[in-house]
Amino acid sequence: LKKLGANSIVSPSKLAAQRLSAISVRPDMENILERFLYKKDSLIDIEEITVPDFSWIRFKRLKETRLRDFTNADVVGIKEPNSRFIPMPDGDYLIGTGVKFLVIGTAEGIRNTKKLIRSKYKPQEMRYV
Repeated sequence: LKKLGANSIVSPSKLAAQRLSAISVRPDMENILERFLYKKDSLIDIEEITVPDFSWIRFKRLKETRLRDFTNADVVGIKEPNSRFIPMPDGDYLIGTGVKFLVIGTAEGIRNTKKLIRSKYKPQEMRYV
């Protein structure tokens, strides 16, 4: 499939092996993930959001964006273009071009975070804070 142009492949057998491995190492953690993230009607969701080149948050520190205050969703990880992953980034992280945020929150919070990140200009309500 990769030779035909696919960017990535999801293998059911690999996914099953990873979940069985996770259960054997940390059984309690798997129960939490099963209960909150994998259910269709869950209150908590997790998603990866790419920061576009035109976003107003580029070249700002994470704390300057105040995403948590306005969207009620948290950035729990950042994947840089060089595939380096930063878990639980601090507020001094400088947001560059092509980074991807791993965001956790409610579906509405994540939707608002996407909208805010994909905006070209800083929203009016955030200009005076």
